[in-house]
Parts: sequence; C-alpha cells; structure tokens
Amino acid sequence: MNREVESRPLIDRTKKHFKAEDAPEDDWAELWGRRIGRVLSVVLVIIVIGWIFSFLAESGS
Repeated sequence: MNREVESRPLIDRTKKHFKAEDAPEDDWAELWGRRIGRVLSVVLVIIVIGWIFSFLAESGS
C-alpha cells in the first residue's frame, strides 16, 4: 500500500506534464505546441524501441 501512495505524485506530475500546465494559458499556440510536441516525442520513442527490438530479433536469427 505504501507504493501506491508514493507513486501517486509521479502520476499526477506526468499528467500535468502532458497537459502542458507549465505553458502560459493565454498563449494557445504555446500550449498546443507543447502538448503536440510531448505526445509526438512519446510516439517517436515507442517507434524507435520497436525498431530496435525488430533489428535485434532479425540479427539474432
């Protein structure tokens, strides 16, 4: 149960990060630019990890 309590701030901080709550609210371009950039970075990381795994699987056979 102690782990649940400790992990909650990490989840909340991650949500705030992807919502771009650190961007100024009166600048819509900055707000949406940060949101789009952060989501695209996660997608890119997933693609690269998949590519690495497929590369290693092919070279291992």
